[in-house]
Amino acid sequence: IKAISSLLFNIDIEGLQKKDDTAVLRVIAKVFYNHLGFFGEDLKVAMLEKYVAECGKTEEFKRVFEKHKGMPWVTQRKAYAFNGKAVVATLMEVLDMSEADAQAWLKDKAAVNFSIASLVEDIKSYVNSKPKNFRLLFMIDEVGQYIGENTSLLLNLQSIVEKLGSECQGKVWVMCT
Repeated sequence: IKAISSLLFNIDIEGLQKKDDTAVLRVIAKVFYNHLGFFGEDLKVAMLEKYVAECGKTEEFKRVFEKHKGMPWVTQRKAYAFNGKAVVATLMEVLDMSEADAQAWLKDKAAVNFSIASLVEDIKSYVNSKPKNFRLLFMIDEVGQYIGENTSLLLNLQSIVEKLGSECQGKVWVMCT
C-alpha cells in the first residue's frame, strides 16, 4: 500500500489572469508551496519561508515577527511590504541579517528567479523526505481550457511533467483533465 498525498486544483481558479510562458510552472509552484505551508501566492515570500525552514527557524521567525508586529506572521505575510519595520527587525534578529540586507530583500521588486529545475528539485527533496512508499499526485483540472491553443503553455506543462518523471523516479504523478 502506498501513501499518497493529492493536490487537487482547478488551474483556471489558481492561475494568474496574465498568462506568460511560465504560467503553468507558477501555478504548480503556488499549489506545491501552499501544500508545504508556505505562502505560494507570492514566490518571494515562499522562498523566504523555505529558507527559514531549511535553517530550522520557522517557529522562531513566527514568534519574533509576532513580538515586533503584535500579529501572527501567517495573517500578515500577504501584506509583508506594509509590515516592513517588523519584517526587517525579524530578518535581522532571526537570520542575523544586516539592516541593509534586510531592507534590500524587502524592497526588491524583481520577480523571483524560478525555473522548472528548481521547482522539481524542491518537489524531489520533499518526496525523498517521506517514506519509501510515498507518492505525490498533482490532479490538475481544466488544463485544456486554461492552455487553449497556447502552445507555449502546453510546452511548459510538458516540460514540467517530463522533468518530474526523469528526476522523481515515479514518486510524483501528474493527472490533468
